[in-house]
Amino acid sequence: MILGILTVFHFVYKKFILSFYQDIQQRKELERRKKFEHIASPIWISNFLFIKKYVKLERILQCLKNIVDAELQEAYGDRIRIAREKAQQELNNKVVEAYKHLKVKKQKYLQGIMTSSRMSNVNIDPYTFVTNLTKSTPVVVFSKSYCPYCKNAKRALSTFRMRDDLYKIIELDEREDCDKIQDILLQLTGARSVPRVFIGGKCIGGSDDTVAAQKDGRLEKLLKEAGTSRF
Repeated sequence: MILGILTVFHFVYKKFILSFYQDIQQRKELERRKKFEHIASPIWISNFLFIKKYVKLERILQCLKNIVDAELQEAYGDRIRIAREKAQQELNNKVVEAYKHLKVKKQKYLQGIMTSSRMSNVNIDPYTFVTNLTKSTPVVVFSKSYCPYCKNAKRALSTFRMRDDLYKIIELDEREDCDKIQDILLQLTGARSVPRVFIGGKCIGGSDDTVAAQKDGRLEKLLKEAGTSRF
């Protein structure tokens, strides 16, 4: 009998009570949602609009910042470029002034040496000057600075790169005793013309002789015998 009563109660519960209870719960949930939506919707919409405006404003501010940064960079970039150009120009001017100053000092120094040399050369007998120089210096060239033949002879000798103390060039047009020395060269070598090239105390001739000796190898041999070559 008890089993029958339980069976009937279970049937009635599932058929009427459970469905009624579920319906009540669904209605409560629906009312709760409607109430929440009624309250939350204006807030959500307001927040959404605020966020949208904020993002838009932030983009505008970023664009303005980029424009300002670009203008500042351009302005300061021009200032930096102008400052660099000015500094470089000042440096160039100082270099030019220093070069001119050194050039003037060098000219004065050389003029002093030339003046001293000329004064001493006048006091030296030309014959003694020529003979002492050709005996004490392995290679001596008596030349004139403007003469093309002299340049050819000096060019041939310069290929051997001799030390300055072993190789002397006497530019006669820069000396006051030019004519006297040429007279001595005529007396010693049989020719008054320049260039006159001496190697090991002996005259080998002029421009043509020196160039020819370079081409056939005799010049190299003579320089070796005089102890001036580096090869």
